[in-house]
Amino acid sequence: MGNHRADREELNRLIEEYKQIMADYMDSVFRANSVRIGAQELLAKRGFSPPHIAVVEEGDIYGDLQAIHRFWDGMVTADSTAKADFSAAQTGLSALDSALNAFTNGLGQNGENLATLNVEQLKQAIFEDKSLITSLLIKMESGEALNYAERELLYQYIQSEVLDEATIAEIKEIESMISNEGVEALQDRLNDKVLVSKEALDQEIAMLQAYLYLGNNGPRDHFDSKEKIGDAQKIRAYLSLLSQYKAAIGELEKEAKKGGVDIPFLAKVNHLSYERNLNPHIHTFGTELMLNISQYAGDMTREEFLNMEFPVLVRINESAVNYYIGGNAVNSLEAEEYKELMEARAHYTENFIGEEIQQLILGELSNRVGGVVNIVDTVTRHETGKQELDNQLTIKEAKLTAGNLGMELLISERNVYGEKQFFVEIQPTEVTYEILERWKEVKAIDPTIEYPEEAIRNQDWPIVSESLRGGGEESSTMINTSLQEYITNNTIHESDTVEQLVERNKQGY
Repeated sequence: MGNHRADREELNRLIEEYKQIMADYMDSVFRANSVRIGAQELLAKRGFSPPHIAVVEEGDIYGDLQAIHRFWDGMVTADSTAKADFSAAQTGLSALDSALNAFTNGLGQNGENLATLNVEQLKQAIFEDKSLITSLLIKMESGEALNYAERELLYQYIQSEVLDEATIAEIKEIESMISNEGVEALQDRLNDKVLVSKEALDQEIAMLQAYLYLGNNGPRDHFDSKEKIGDAQKIRAYLSLLSQYKAAIGELEKEAKKGGVDIPFLAKVNHLSYERNLNPHIHTFGTELMLNISQYAGDMTREEFLNMEFPVLVRINESAVNYYIGGNAVNSLEAEEYKELMEARAHYTENFIGEEIQQLILGELSNRVGGVVNIVDTVTRHETGKQELDNQLTIKEAKLTAGNLGMELLISERNVYGEKQFFVEIQPTEVTYEILERWKEVKAIDPTIEYPEEAIRNQDWPIVSESLRGGGEESSTMINTSLQEYITNNTIHESDTVEQLVERNKQGY
């Protein structure tokens, strides 16, 4: 690693070489399939019952290969745009070098394993690389945003190692409870399984974070049907509800620690309601959480706490979740009654990855490599630059971002000592990615138009929204109303072409 430029060029060359090997492998599989299919047809024509010959479907392998290619492409991009600072670049190169070793081990010397290469086995080889996955967790722990390649790696790891059949089945069971009729069963699940301990709550949150994590995909690519997207929306609203529970529990813990007392954990959902509105399209949860605040409740069983007829020494937390869904979600917030809400400041969460899923991945990785994976010492070195993933903005600002980019908006609120505390999340939809495609099309016609590629790759949606509306720092050509209408709504007069719109925008009229 003494010569950064030489190392980078060599690693990039190797990646291109391995990508070509993968392409050759794909071709060989398809050719083999053709031969096998031809043999089956020939036997059938001659009156023989053709034996079962395993044929690898093109669709089965293509998706996996594309995912791996995206990962390598992202790593090349991340490296080529690395800062001049050698220590920062070296960190990226080390992770890339580690990944390449796992990659080449799967392929074998000079591609000798091509004939028997299995994409799933190749993924396994990559995921068994403890240093690669650990470096990713370190970055997550330090509060830094993941880049394109890292999101791809995390996505593939979650899909391969975390979301097994039993986990998916459990999530589907939860989905079935999120309805006007099933909410009582969901409340029972919360009291009987989820809130039995803080660890169980974290496990539930981590499972749902993993399920909802899209990586670099749009909702349609990840969930592959409108029905599954709809189910995921319910899960996302439920996840926000769990986050409110965790916030209330953490708040009480902080107070107890400050007072020097140890309060036994006892929690109960006293009330839970769910409603799915169609006009406007909103998923709504309302809930009341009861928490023990007595340090002397150690002898009380959980069953006794749940069955208390007249609770004493408890704290009641009320909270609500409103998830405005669909590409036009924020239109329902135009009404006058939301004027006061718009001015409220909220904690804005950039993504759905939190400490809970980090612990889940650590557990999976420990099982895979044996022993306990300890990242504490390494994380300490990053503490000085640690940043909170949450920041403050008004709900109106979040609404503006969601409206500009066709995103969904989730607003949750919690009463804290008589004052409302808001949390807001924005979620890209297929409309969002269609907007980005039209924007890229316009950029190709007129390169002076700003297209914030880095912000898009980093999913920094407020910055992307600001750029679209002409507020970006690098913009040399403003986007006029007509061109914005085309980009955001695909609206164009029948007598116009996109090229004409761009030219008029360039001329300033």
